[in-house]
Amino acid sequence: MVHEKKEREEKFAKKMQEIEKRKYFGLCASLYRMEQLERDGERWKRMDEEEKKDTTKVAKLKDTNQAGKKNMSSAAYNPLTLEYDKTTSGTKLKESDESAKYRAQLRSHNIDSKSNSGYNILTGAERTGVTVSKPAFLPPGPPPASKK
Repeated sequence: MVHEKKEREEKFAKKMQEIEKRKYFGLCASLYRMEQLERDGERWKRMDEEEKKDTTKVAKLKDTNQAGKKNMSSAAYNPLTLEYDKTTSGTKLKESDESAKYRAQLRSHNIDSKSNSGYNILTGAERTGVTVSKPAFLPPGPPPASKK
């Protein structure tokens, strides 16, 4: 009987230790779960803030960038028809292209007049040189001087 009583007391003590261990680990597990929940909540909050920032950025770009709304090309030139647009930017582009061609013709005229003589050395006939045509949008002025 004494022996059985000791066994029961030992079993009861072991059981109480198990219960205490479970409480401790249960408490630790619940603390761990709470920490995980807090971290997860902070992560979701950061993700929401990033999404809000992205949506405001996209909305701002839509408001400020008119070229994207109109679905137009950046150049005022149609590569299929090889024509300039009938807008102010199209006329500006046409004028800048024509002035670039005019400057190239002036350069070739200057090079021709300074490096070639007035006659053809093979045939001995007089040379005409490079002709320069002025664009219509430029004001009239003196033609480039030719060497004789």
